[in-house]
Amino acid sequence: MAHAASHPEESAGRQQRFSIAHRWAFLAVCLLLVSGWACSRLVVRGLVFPIRVVEGSMAPNLCGDHYQIHCPQCGSFFRVDALLPHDFILTCPQCGHRFEYEPGTRIPGDRVILNRWDGLTANIQRWDLVAATDPLHARRLVVKRVVALPGERVSIEHGNVLINGKLVRKSLPQLRAMAILVSDEPAPQKRSIPSSWLPLKPEKGWSQQHGIWSYSRNTAVTAAYSWLVFSPRERLGRQPTAVFDDYPYNQSTSRQLQVVNDLLLTVEPETENCDELKFRLQQSDQVWEVVLDFDRREIQWVSQNETLISPRLPSQISMVELAICDGQLLLGINGKPVLMEAAVAIWGVRSPVISIGARSGNLKLKRLSVARDVFYLPPRRTLLENDFSWQLSKEEFFLLGDNCPISIDSRDPRYGPFDKSHLLGTVRRLQRAR
Repeated sequence: MAHAASHPEESAGRQQRFSIAHRWAFLAVCLLLVSGWACSRLVVRGLVFPIRVVEGSMAPNLCGDHYQIHCPQCGSFFRVDALLPHDFILTCPQCGHRFEYEPGTRIPGDRVILNRWDGLTANIQRWDLVAATDPLHARRLVVKRVVALPGERVSIEHGNVLINGKLVRKSLPQLRAMAILVSDEPAPQKRSIPSSWLPLKPEKGWSQQHGIWSYSRNTAVTAAYSWLVFSPRERLGRQPTAVFDDYPYNQSTSRQLQVVNDLLLTVEPETENCDELKFRLQQSDQVWEVVLDFDRREIQWVSQNETLISPRLPSQISMVELAICDGQLLLGINGKPVLMEAAVAIWGVRSPVISIGARSGNLKLKRLSVARDVFYLPPRRTLLENDFSWQLSKEEFFLLGDNCPISIDSRDPRYGPFDKSHLLGTVRRLQRAR
């Protein structure tokens, strides 16, 4: 019995269906490959797995590879760049002791999380930390801070950023995020370190024990204030009453230091039967005072013989922040901005004098901290400080590093402004290991 032969139409149909199936399979494989590439670019590299910082251009807020140093004199700890001085002689930023350090375990840099969505949606603002591709090395990423936006004219004068000829002002949260610590008390792990705070008259109520300043005086409310004054320790022949743009992280860098005029005071008070607590900022012939009146639950802001009263003092005060920065005065209570006032920006040989006053009752300052703003330096190629400016196009951002003495950023003519196509998104630091 003979078998029937297959029809040519059926054979052609099967081949066509087989060919379509292959094409769909090929497209599926391509789609998987593209999705995997996109996932690795948009998610895996930055959003899921953190990026490791390897250089110190953003120190101390973001440290690259570094060493953890323990001062044998005062017991304080501090971080220094992995690039140590050739003689391995380090200087403690707390007590000024110089000692030879034998390199130990090198600590990897801080880790950051990259949010690429901000880069895709152009949601990048001034003072944001961003990651960008290095214009000179396409496979290398850099982390910097945005200081100027597309279309702006940026210049640097006296350590400040000017946009279109006007001084840029930070909010209190922005200053807090950028501030570099100068002095912090108490510090239990430290010993034999003179305090950066001095009472004008020790017999008038102020005393220190275990690094904590206390005030106790049972006198009439009309008595004069007793003052505790911030006096930076004089080291290496520097004048007291001045804060400099020093970076203990940069132990291998030698340069002329600049006086910093923008400071942030943070106090955590514990009051007991204390009627008033006064804060004073003095710069040149300008004096500003903030009075926290605990009886009337109000804040008195005194400047140039004018008094502003704000009846918004909370019943419980855990933190007070007072700053003079970018030609303005800022006050924060319990982490929230309360008052802001314009002030004449003064640049000179002295930093503002900070004082804390009390006149009756019992008071304890559980934390007493002073930090400074970033002092931006002009490009190394300029001879004068105020001859630097740059006009940005509609596609350019101006990026700087917080550790400006060693940062290679938009001030460098090899880099210049960053095209927006180089910006990948904002970054935030993961919690730093202790």
